[in-house]
Amino acid sequence: MDNFTFIENESDLIAFRKYLYQENIDKISMDFEGDYNLHAYGEKLCLIQIFDGKKYFIIDPLKIRNEELIIFFENKKIVKYMYGTESDISLIYKQYGIKLNNVFDQKILVDVLEIEQKGLDAILKNTLNVEIKNKKRFQMFNWLRRPIDKEALEYALNDVAYLFQVNAILMQRIMDENKYNDLLLSIIKRDFEFEKERIPGVFKKFEFKNLSKGKKDIFTKIHTLRDEIAREYNLPPNNLLSNDTMFNLVNGRESPERVRLDKKITEKTKNEIIERLKGLLT
Repeated sequence: MDNFTFIENESDLIAFRKYLYQENIDKISMDFEGDYNLHAYGEKLCLIQIFDGKKYFIIDPLKIRNEELIIFFENKKIVKYMYGTESDISLIYKQYGIKLNNVFDQKILVDVLEIEQKGLDAILKNTLNVEIKNKKRFQMFNWLRRPIDKEALEYALNDVAYLFQVNAILMQRIMDENKYNDLLLSIIKRDFEFEKERIPGVFKKFEFKNLSKGKKDIFTKIHTLRDEIAREYNLPPNNLLSNDTMFNLVNGRESPERVRLDKKITEKTKNEIIERLKGLLT
């Protein structure tokens, strides 16, 4: 897996598309690495990993024009084997305004087979007895940073390296258990809601649901304020003002004056934020 082609400009991507066409490749396994408000504001596609059954490829979307990437994503002649695609499809839709097509989400097979542990790591262990090394090391990795360490790139390829084998094994189980019709129905019924408003995770927490209506309104306003400032400074919102701090503020366990803000925030802006927090809490 240490032998892969790194695609980081338009001409390389065009050559890759020609390669797929000339070699009559109609199936690839594909995965993304992204940053989800972890090292910067917002959600950003940082890496595209691909395996065509013989060769590995990594595309750097940060260095390629959106128009060229969209041509690749919208190729209807190639089926993309992926796993657990909801966040990936949502990311592509929000960032590029396109509906990722011809995706065969292998998790559908897992759901039809009613396998209890559904994460890709668990499925790789279940089907191939494969364990991915250095998982914890790369869980918080900054995929926005360039250049990317080669070891990180090799790690990123793990999520595409085994999907063809996983597909073959799970499809055989589907056939053995006479669940092919169940699979077809699951595929037909699958409908991703592109326009659905995604609720931030903090609003799903028990601590938020347990707040009074008045406190929920205040918390929501603080959350909106945090988002505005985080966008302005290109900071991860939780780094600017943590979720715990927001709960402490609305529950009176912390005062605006004692709130710790990111070091990138100027003194003037800090004072403005403190005053606005005071206004929301009174």
